[in-house]
Amino acid sequence: MTEKEIWKPVAGYEGLYLVSDAGRLMSESKLVPCKNGRAFRMTGKILNPGSGKSKYLSFRLVKHGMATTRYVQRIVLEAFVSACPPGMEACHGDGDRQNNRIDNLRWGTRKSNHADKNLHGTMPRGVTHPRAKLDDAVVLSMRNFRNSGASYRVIAEAAGVTTMTAYRAINRQNWSHIS
Repeated sequence: MTEKEIWKPVAGYEGLYLVSDAGRLMSESKLVPCKNGRAFRMTGKILNPGSGKSKYLSFRLVKHGMATTRYVQRIVLEAFVSACPPGMEACHGDGDRQNNRIDNLRWGTRKSNHADKNLHGTMPRGVTHPRAKLDDAVVLSMRNFRNSGASYRVIAEAAGVTTMTAYRAINRQNWSHIS
């Protein structure tokens, strides 16, 4: 037996949008005035989320002609739990950014959110980090060159990175997951 989806108003957008405990959003039905003075009924519909570089699902919400982009996980938590407490952020229990069901979401600290990411293997590190300038093989060879006596400056020039980047990779301040 499947459970019935529960819908609640989106905080700050009451009368305009509804959000479900399954992480879906819909516009509410409304009367729209026409130029001829009459009005027609616009039926509410399920909206399709977008996602940017972060891969978190989001919606563009419009109120009084002003559009705002909001993440789905925050919309769901604000509707079903509470407003975001100070110093907290939305956390996905299973590490799946696309799973915005209320039973998968909670408010948590940044530290607990990062702990979750490490636990699920979704923390960007190494070549999966968007600003990575090195890869595993280059880091290993940099460490081998340093062990054989090469200076950080020489290693950095050979790898095409700054001396500080080379230093941090060699000394495991970055790339610590490479042994």
